[in-house]
Amino acid sequence: ADLQLAAGFLWGEGFLTDPSQLVTVKVCGDRNLTPRQRANVVIAEVTNDAPDFSRQMDRRFTMNSACGVCGSENISDLHKRGIKKVSATTKSDTELSSLTELLDKNQAIFSKTGGLHAALLINPAGEIKYSKEDVGRHNAVDSISGLMWLASKPGKDLIFFTTGRLTSEMVIKGAQMGIPFLLTRSGVTLMGLELARKTNLTILSRCSGKHFEIYNAPERVIFNQNT
Repeated sequence: ADLQLAAGFLWGEGFLTDPSQLVTVKVCGDRNLTPRQRANVVIAEVTNDAPDFSRQMDRRFTMNSACGVCGSENISDLHKRGIKKVSATTKSDTELSSLTELLDKNQAIFSKTGGLHAALLINPAGEIKYSKEDVGRHNAVDSISGLMWLASKPGKDLIFFTTGRLTSEMVIKGAQMGIPFLLTRSGVTLMGLELARKTNLTILSRCSGKHFEIYNAPERVIFNQNT
């Protein structure tokens, strides 16, 4: 899903603010490169009015295994990019916790390799809208973000499920998509939680069957369906 990944990355990092700013996104066609090299390069053409954040922010993507702010250096970038608070979800805790079963059924590559992350976008009826697997947790999220961006679909009342940690950048991506609820089998960082509170996002972490932790501003509640 390289094309969706590229579109989602540009959107999630603030290089695009409107779908009309992305003219084309395609695999490189340079015949001076080998087929394998061409397959690993994606060319995105944007309009002249697309934001030029490269000159305004200190960006580092060389070391991409960090768990902090990652691509965006400052929380204030959220305001610069016009990211607003999301609408609250209408789902109950019990309904949300039951969605963990969907992940087990949609990790075909993980079941063979044991080494991939997965991300799901779930609609209000509890059905999977998009599903992606990738070696990188950010890539799985960006691929779904790109699908939403290219389809110009808002994330209102949708639920996002990922196997990766909910760091600040992951929360930013959720807010950017307008998604009110993030679920993960992993944990959430302190900065991720802070950003979730600022953007009205609710987080369900450490999801495992009927056990999970729920975070919502300003309280932190641990909920166990068995007790």
